[in-house]
Amino acid sequence: MLVRPLWDCSLLQGKQCKKKILPSKKTYLSEKELKVRNKKKIINQYITSLDVGSNIDEDWQKFVNKQKIEELEQIIKDENLNRDAAYTFVNNAFSDGHISTGGPAIKTVLPPVSRFSKTGERTQNRESVLRRLTQFFERFFDISNGALS
Repeated sequence: MLVRPLWDCSLLQGKQCKKKILPSKKTYLSEKELKVRNKKKIINQYITSLDVGSNIDEDWQKFVNKQKIEELEQIIKDENLNRDAAYTFVNNAFSDGHISTGGPAIKTVLPPVSRFSKTGERTQNRESVLRRLTQFFERFFDISNGALS
């Protein structure tokens, strides 16, 4: 996965080796690659939460699922979205492999706003929600096991 327990024997000088968690090259790549950059915060939080007795793969999935739900709940709260429709929309996106930007699905997620406002509030709200949900999807799609739990 992203990190592995390694033996740190760099300070041997007559002392025993200490087993500790060291980040792998994936965290170094997160500085350079755009696709990984938006996942860096999650990866670093996970790495700092590890200890020697951690089951890395299992703990990673639990950690990512928890972060995924917390972040989606924050988006729902900030954008005043329909909670059930938002969960359905995101689950469908994870199963389809992409965010659907058209059709009736996104309309059920959005809060009620007049179509006839002079300021174009409905369009701005829709674009803002789609941007945030797309960022959310891109952050979690390839590092999680799919659907929200």
